Amino acid sequence: MPVQPADANIVGSVSIGNHTEQSLGPAGVYTGKFENVKDVAFMTITVASDVESAAAGLKFQWSMNGADVDLEDGTKVGASIGLPGRAFAITPRAQFFRIRYVNGPTQQGLFRMGVVYHSSGTGLISRPLGRVLTDENFAQVVRAVLAAQRADGTYVNLQATDDGRLIVKVEGGP
Repeated sequence: MPVQPADANIVGSVSIGNHTEQSLGPAGVYTGKFENVKDVAFMTITVASDVESAAAGLKFQWSMNGADVDLEDGTKVGASIGLPGRAFAITPRAQFFRIRYVNGPTQQGLFRMGVVYHSSGTGLISRPLGRVLTDENFAQVVRAVLAAQRADGTYVNLQATDDGRLIVKVEGGP
């Protein structure tokens, strides 16, 4: 049977089914409770650990019935990627959601993880340009047509060759 933190609507609240500050031992596992997120616009997940998780150790799990995992997204967390803390803003992918965390090979001294459910907004995260960017960062997929401004103030679309190379014209120098 699906589990919710309370009979009341969870939107705009802190999850009690997917929150922990209990440190994990080597290869230790935390599994939250499925919560009904059908009325949630997006959720913020924050996690901090002083040691690395297992590969794809932070798992966002989605279910259509609140019992079986139908979809799972995972990423790495911890000191090995240069960020002891990570935050994610994601939109629901099914009616029920929970977190599963698998620790790496080292005992944690620090572990905090929680979820806040939001009733409105986009869930997009802004980041300082100097922040570390790795393959473990979640990303917004964008497909765009790029344009550049000419000296006369008009714009022209950038072009590529058939094999995907950017076409560049080098102007004469001094």
